[in-house]
Amino acid sequence: MAEENKNGVSIMNNDAHRLALEWIKQIITLSSGIIVLSATFITSIFKQLNWSIWILIISWVSLLLSIVYGLNTISVMIQSRIDQDDEWHSGCGRTYAKAAKLFFLAGISSFGIFALINFLITMNVY
Repeated sequence: MAEENKNGVSIMNNDAHRLALEWIKQIITLSSGIIVLSATFITSIFKQLNWSIWILIISWVSLLLSIVYGLNTISVMIQSRIDQDDEWHSGCGRTYAKAAKLFFLAGISSFGIFALINFLITMNVY
């Protein structure tokens, strides 16, 4: 028998919930890892920091916002399970998940651009 929410509507497939939760956790983990590793090794990897540091800062801010929105998504998912309404995916939870995804893509893209620029500078191509 399918589990029902407080309104008597069948709760969405648990696999979809697990996949969504795993997806958000992966975004949070990757964003955190990129921030920590790049901050830890920035001086040893990039000997001469220049104007491109602003691209790295944009990347860090984007990844940090991705983490914040990812945590908000998980919070909404948990609250929907507590309330047994299963509507996290149609309200603010969906908005938070989309924001986490977009900020992650912006952060990873700007980090890649930063790395490419600094690689070209060190190779005296730029």
